[in-house]
Amino acid sequence: MENTLGFEIGVRHGILAVVGEMNMYQAGELKTTLLSAVSERRGEAIIDLSDVSEIDTAGLQVLLLLRRLARASGCRFALVDPSIPVTEVLELCGLGVAIDRPSRSAAVP
Repeated sequence: MENTLGFEIGVRHGILAVVGEMNMYQAGELKTTLLSAVSERRGEAIIDLSDVSEIDTAGLQVLLLLRRLARASGCRFALVDPSIPVTEVLELCGLGVAIDRPSRSAAVP
């Protein structure tokens, strides 16, 4: 079956991984899929973004929602190895230091 979405979510090295686009066209499905995946991991939101090719403010809103929900439930939120587009958006929005961005080796328990 062909994936008509601009993204895929899987598990890489025990960490949730997003591949592809995180933009307004995928935001609704991305939010639903990530919330479900994080829920299955008991609220822990450690996400590998190394293969994200595009992100806009809608994708950023999904990440900020996950961060808020993780904090409210006392769980960890971290973005592992964010791609250049993700890093640029985080820096542009002044979130570069506000979001934990450990290396892959530091994020894996």
